[in-house]
Amino acid sequence: MKDFLYKTTFFLCLVFTGQYSSGQGIATNLVFDQVTKEQGLPDNSINFIFQDSRGFLWLATNHGLSRYDGRSFKNYTTLGKSGITDLVVNSITEDKDGNIWFGTENGLNKLNLFTETIIQYHEGSGPGMIPYKWCNYLYTDTDKNLWLSTEKGLALYITGTNSFQNYPISVSGKDERINKFINKILDDGAGTLWLSTSYGIKAFDTKTKTYTSYHKEEINGQVQKENIIYSLFIDHKQMIWAGTFAGELFIFNRATKVFDKIDHAGNNNKLTINDISEIKIQDSWYLLLATSGGLISARQSDKMVIAASYSLAGNGLTKIYTDKQQNLWVTSVKGLFKLNPNSFAFKWMPLSQAGKEKQSIFHIIPDLNNAQTVFYLTTQSGW
Repeated sequence: MKDFLYKTTFFLCLVFTGQYSSGQGIATNLVFDQVTKEQGLPDNSINFIFQDSRGFLWLATNHGLSRYDGRSFKNYTTLGKSGITDLVVNSITEDKDGNIWFGTENGLNKLNLFTETIIQYHEGSGPGMIPYKWCNYLYTDTDKNLWLSTEKGLALYITGTNSFQNYPISVSGKDERINKFINKILDDGAGTLWLSTSYGIKAFDTKTKTYTSYHKEEINGQVQKENIIYSLFIDHKQMIWAGTFAGELFIFNRATKVFDKIDHAGNNNKLTINDISEIKIQDSWYLLLATSGGLISARQSDKMVIAASYSLAGNGLTKIYTDKQQNLWVTSVKGLFKLNPNSFAFKWMPLSQAGKEKQSIFHIIPDLNNAQTVFYLTTQSGW
């Protein structure tokens, strides 16, 4: 009998099982573990998720702030001068000194984790005040600057004076409404902050402190739903994606300086895209969309998004977050979801990859010198 020797190198990592064509999504195959009030959350409705430098997860809920260590919760739900300014928490970030900042519908809060004390910031002018009481979004950029968005615009925290320098958005005479809703802030690492607003996308130059607007012109004064941007995301290729209230998906064309609309079959019901992220499975990247109706996944290819699949349907998803340990978390109005590692299996590696026809494998024997990466296979045709 003629012997055949197959020497195969395995990279010991978990990848998604199954083979997909270029148009398929993977969300229907994902399994999530759910955490709710029964496990200690102060409320099932979660608006935001953030991981600090110590590894704790912080959750902004409709009934206060919560810190999660993977097993138990520490909740901040006390109102008053020594407590928090409001129970509805919208956003969370951490400053360069390790303080946790969280914005509510009625003021800003700074939590010192060493003293467990909270400093409140209310609407007003001068040190210790913020431009407007309703805090939409908090963000710490790559230079560790802390930014706050309110209905008055974008504000930069000045550490030395304990105050906020506000930069109203005034790129168009008909653009007054955009100051009300800045839903997300992203730093592209090149000196520009990208803002999703209720009237298009704004690029804020951090050096000149000026705005560039990307929006669709209104026809006869009619509101264009495509202008109401809820989500922004910068992927592994530094491409900027945007999702809208009307369920539309856009990608920034750096050559033409416009946001091109992407036709995708996964959101025919025009569900609001609350957040965008991505996940790498085998050698392919999949775009993830958190919508009001569930999690949509779609494979990225040369034709962009072709088709999609659903998961977590009916849970009213709000945010997608990948922590420092590469765990995938999804927040919703029905609690916190974590991607179960049992969703994954080893990559299928057919013998046909070595130029041989498919055949049964009876044994896998590790190489004496490279036992972790090199294996010999016994098959119906020999070694």
